[in-house]
Amino acid sequence: MTMLGGAALAWPLAAYADRVRTVAVLMQGSETNPRTARMFEVLRRSLADLGWREGVNLKIELRWAQNDSERSRRYARELVSLNPEVIVAPATSLTPVREATQSIPVVFLLIADPVGQGMVASLAHPGGNVTGFAYMEFSTGGKLVQLLKEIAPETRRLLVLLDADSATSTPQWWHAIDDAARTLGMEPERASVRTEDEIAAAIHRFAEAPKGGIVVPPQSLMVAHAARLTAAVAQERLPAVYGASPIATAGGLISYAADAIDQFKRAASYIDRILRGEKAGDLPIEEPTKFELIVNLKTAKALGIEISPNLLAQADEVIE
Repeated sequence: MTMLGGAALAWPLAAYADRVRTVAVLMQGSETNPRTARMFEVLRRSLADLGWREGVNLKIELRWAQNDSERSRRYARELVSLNPEVIVAPATSLTPVREATQSIPVVFLLIADPVGQGMVASLAHPGGNVTGFAYMEFSTGGKLVQLLKEIAPETRRLLVLLDADSATSTPQWWHAIDDAARTLGMEPERASVRTEDEIAAAIHRFAEAPKGGIVVPPQSLMVAHAARLTAAVAQERLPAVYGASPIATAGGLISYAADAIDQFKRAASYIDRILRGEKAGDLPIEEPTKFELIVNLKTAKALGIEISPNLLAQADEVIE
């Protein structure tokens, strides 16, 4: 009986050691970016911890799209043609991957509102060939407002930039931020936008009156246009806080958001379960459990904003 029990425990790993499994990964950004390179390395190490080792029972097909939409579509089609067991699609990689396949299992990461963006049917039962990890938590809207008030206590007017096409998440972000702003003595107003030109125009209009600050929720539209967004904010010299880490690394002042590195670590468990036979559509979408604070001191100095030692001590990352 002891021998039989030991054999039963050993079977799950042994059963998948007879052939090499292929996992495709379509990363945005570049391998020369330390942050995005670290994300992929965390995924690789986490898979190894679960028994999936490159050159032994795993092959990883990796492509770097460098935030180029045409390159993303081309690489998505290329990866699908390799017929991998799983495709990993962080952030904006998901759309081209979904366009390229409706059958290969897909694990996404860093998607702000997977239901509202039409990526899955529901968080509990995503269905189809897609599952993954949501990037947003509406309660952080209040935290973003508190951070803005801390770094710019004179702020009396608040602009909330919102994706006009995100029907599910936009109302919830607005209510969370509106409640917190009024509690702290700020008058909030919303700008519903669809394009980078509309984002910039809303910022420039808002800056015509004094004592303003900006809060930007973690919606995919804002991340996609981070460069234009942060440039407009810098031009108007406005204090702004962001719900997505990539915007801080692109030049935004401060971000408070779900920990992206943690999502890549957790994604390995879903890849493992799919490789062992579970269906992607049966795995519930997981929401963030760990958050990170990033402070961009370079931007703070350019804006003439002094970040308190207490806030710097709380930061998970400080960009000099």
